[in-house]
Order: sequence, then C-alpha cells, then structure tokens
Amino acid sequence: MPSLLLLFSIIAQVSQQVCRKEFNKKSNDQPLSFSLLGVLASLVYFLVLSCKETGFEGEALLYVIPFSLCYTAAYVFTFFAIKHGPLSLTSLMISCSVVVPLLYGVVFLKEPVGFTLAVGFVLLLLSMLFVSEPWKTKNVTISLKWIIYISITFFANGICMTIQKLFQLKDQGEHSNKFMLCSLAITFLCLLLFYLFGERGGIRKVIKARCAIWPVVCGIGNGVANQLTMILAIILPASFLYPVQSAGAIILTAIVSVLLYKEKLSFFQKIGFVSGVLAIIAFNV
Repeated sequence: MPSLLLLFSIIAQVSQQVCRKEFNKKSNDQPLSFSLLGVLASLVYFLVLSCKETGFEGEALLYVIPFSLCYTAAYVFTFFAIKHGPLSLTSLMISCSVVVPLLYGVVFLKEPVGFTLAVGFVLLLLSMLFVSEPWKTKNVTISLKWIIYISITFFANGICMTIQKLFQLKDQGEHSNKFMLCSLAITFLCLLLFYLFGERGGIRKVIKARCAIWPVVCGIGNGVANQLTMILAIILPASFLYPVQSAGAIILTAIVSVLLYKEKLSFFQKIGFVSGVLAIIAFNV
C-alpha cells in the first residue's frame, strides 16, 4: 500500500509540471495569477476533505504559520529565480532542497543511514545534475539577485517538507487536512496581496485566454501530492520518502517529456535517467 501511495504522489507532483507547461503555451506572463488560482483550487480541495475532521488545537499554529510562510516564499521566489537566472540551475537547486528534510531526519530524528541509502542519495544527486545539464547554459550571468532568490526558494521548500514531516509525527494524521487548509488560507492571502500590487487584472487575461483550467488542475494535483505525502510521512522515514519522491519525479518527467511532448533526451540526460532508476532501486534495497 505505501508503494502505491508513493507512486500516486509522484504522479500528482509531475502533473503539476505538465499543467505549468500547458499554461505557458498560452499565457506565460501571469505567474502570480497562476499561483493564486492554483492555491485557491488546493484550498477548496482540502476544505472538502477537512469537513469530517474534528477539532484543531491552537498548538498546531506553531507548525501552520511557519509552513504557510515558507510555502508562500517558495511559490513566489521560484518565479523570481527563474526570471533572474537560468531555468536549469534553478530547477536543479529546487530538486536538491530534498537534502533539508533528509538531513533533519538523519541528524535530529536519528533515522538510520545504511550503505545503500548513501549510495542511493549520491545516485539521486547525479541524476538531478545530468538531467538538468546546467553546464549547457550559455551567455547567462549568475547575478546576486538570483543567488538570493534561489537560496530563499531552496530553504523555504526544504523547510516546508521538514515542518510537514514534524507535524505528521506529532499529530499522527488526525488533522492533516485541516493543517493544509489553514496553511493554504494564509498562503492565499499572502499571494493575493502580491497579486493586487504586482499583477492586477492577470486573472481576467488568463480566463480570456481560456487556460484557467491548468492552474486549477495544478492546484488539485498539489493538494493530492501534499495529502499523500502527509500520509506517507507517518509510515516512512524522511531519509527514504523525499529522495524517492524526487528521483521518481525526475524519471516520470523524463518519460512524459519524451512520450507526450516528443522531446529527445541527450546522452547525459539518459545517464541521469538511468541513475534515477538505480537510486530508486538502492532506496528500496
């Protein structure tokens, strides 16, 4: 059962990237509008799921508030990092943020680290490196702005995964949906402020372009991915869960790119694909 849930969580993660790619075909200059609609869809998703959950202790806010702030930061600064720097390096750094919950699990939660886990982690990093091919970036200057934006994104994304893991261990899944509901509500309000000051009228343009379906589907996919990750966080160690999700997403994204978008993988990307497969095998040994 955990393996099946893990597979579905990976599919839900990759579906979000497909939605972003489809959205960018018609409307690539409304990132805040996309984010706002996506978070709203996730919010509605968890609103429906949380109807049957009882109570929600005030102590949970100690997890909700930092999670929502980091979640918002990751959403916003990802766009800024892409805008001011190379996409390949940005994607690579975001993928590597899995290091944060992994190290937290090993150092603070005392999760065991065996030889195969260490090998799997090295293979995962090689997979992300080869698939992204950052050395192919030409005529791109790494600015101080990009370094600041990607650093914020890296730690915000990693801290989000860590906080989610900690809350699940404490709460044992009793209020996971309400946790996400409260967090997304705060995130929505923060993004709404960014939208009103920086992209007002963008949603109207998205609707006119008939591509509002993509942020909505992306938001639902985000909701499914978060829900399944919270379930798995209780039964799987962080040092296993997050690396496998990351490697699995890399592999499935490569498959979708080839089959759906007819993209061709370079020699190094093929090596990265194989390395990702070997990483998943190592994590499961």
